[in-house]
Amino acid sequence: MVDDIYNAESGRGQLMERSTIVQAGSNTLEAIYLRGSATPPVLVVPGIHISGGNMEGSVSNEIAYTTSYNGHASLRFAWHGQGASEGELPKEGESLESLQVDLEHSVQHLLDCEDSQSVALVALRDGALPALSYAAANPEKVALVALIDPPEEAAEQIGEQPTFVFFPGEEVIPRAFHDFDKCSVVRIPKADRAFRRNLSLLGQSVANLLSRPR
Repeated sequence: MVDDIYNAESGRGQLMERSTIVQAGSNTLEAIYLRGSATPPVLVVPGIHISGGNMEGSVSNEIAYTTSYNGHASLRFAWHGQGASEGELPKEGESLESLQVDLEHSVQHLLDCEDSQSVALVALRDGALPALSYAAANPEKVALVALIDPPEEAAEQIGEQPTFVFFPGEEVIPRAFHDFDKCSVVRIPKADRAFRRNLSLLGQSVANLLSRPR
């Protein structure tokens, strides 16, 4: 279901975004869709409790816009209880299991829109935790995983899919990711934790992953 269509200014021209909804169990989630034809399409998984990872934040927008300019469709969504999405978000320390319903339906929504078999999950901050759980349970639907500044506990959840972890160059990489052979760790030089600097490099680095042989 499409609520609205509007122009998004990305600094490189205009993109046509569609404001849409995802029905996730008993909750309706707000979402934004950008069309594309290249595979895999991209699901931008928002942060949960850590600031700077919401659906309409600068990092989410940059990932969506840059991957779209490289031909890939994307879907950004808000967890139940975030933004205009219905429901109540789990509190810090509570189980994140209920977020799997949001992911399941958001992935299927994007697959249906694109007639694709799998997606790339690009997860921000602590959104990495439910994203990795989903990837482990549904490997056939996840082509690759990219994590943007994830918490340290995410390292132990990384599975078999190709996984790339991006950290801002000015921050210390958590110890769990040091000499870790289950993923590729990438520093974005001169970037602070909010990616106020070199945000475009982060976006292009993620977009470049999508065209790599798998």
